[in-house]
Amino acid sequence: MQKMNENKENLENSEQESDKQLANNNGCLYYDLHHGFALKGTSELENIDPNINLALVRFKANRYNFYCVQPGIEIKIDDYVIVEAERGIDLGQVAATGELAFIKLQVRKSACGELKKIIRLATQEEIEKLKENRQKEDIAYNLALEKIAKHNLPMKLVDVEYQLDVSRITFYYTADHRIDFRELVKDLAHVYHTRIEMRQIGVRDETKRIGGIGVCGRELCCTTWLNNFEKVSAQHIVLQGLANNPLKLAGQCSRLKCCLTFEINNYLNSEIKDTDFNIEKTV
Repeated sequence: MQKMNENKENLENSEQESDKQLANNNGCLYYDLHHGFALKGTSELENIDPNINLALVRFKANRYNFYCVQPGIEIKIDDYVIVEAERGIDLGQVAATGELAFIKLQVRKSACGELKKIIRLATQEEIEKLKENRQKEDIAYNLALEKIAKHNLPMKLVDVEYQLDVSRITFYYTADHRIDFRELVKDLAHVYHTRIEMRQIGVRDETKRIGGIGVCGRELCCTTWLNNFEKVSAQHIVLQGLANNPLKLAGQCSRLKCCLTFEINNYLNSEIKDTDFNIEKTV
């Protein structure tokens, strides 16, 4: 019982520390239990009008971000919209609006990036442009593979994503170490004449972008609905009294399955009545 309480306290402390780090992200709209929805600037928190029209927009490979809907724009779920990007504009599909978007924000509690704006609804021509970009991404992927082999770089290319106005092309990759890809970027920029961004991602993000079927027979949670990865550790196994079998507890990313966190709060809040219960014997 004492060991159970220690594990519970350690897990809660790690979650609190993680929340503190996320809340410290500058320029990020986040939810705080005491202050409500707020945008953290460089100096102090400013409360956002509770009547703000907020929307959650989905991009390629289930990449999400929150946006403020401009006055006079009426949108609904599944609409294609033009949004502000870091440079230029981009096109995404509305996943949630209004109160539902705030609820999703509350669940995440943090890191959503800067609160940019939805400019307008997308035209049919822009939607067709998006489809064309998806085809160009396959070509860019194959070209990048050739360039990577040419420069003999120890990296694995995962995906390519065009911004709608082609003002930026993002190449997602995984690598064990830091990669000097300056020559690679020069070659790609010479071909596409636009901004080239090389973005290193982890193995969990790689699996999220690629997709697949889990052992439960359903499509991967991270590909369909799970937007943020929570920290999963061996303490989740211990607290739930699971056998420490790496083959069964690891997902397609070779990391501990995200579903180990789904019921952890029930174990943290439940009272164990069986005094003879010994976690160490079950691990």
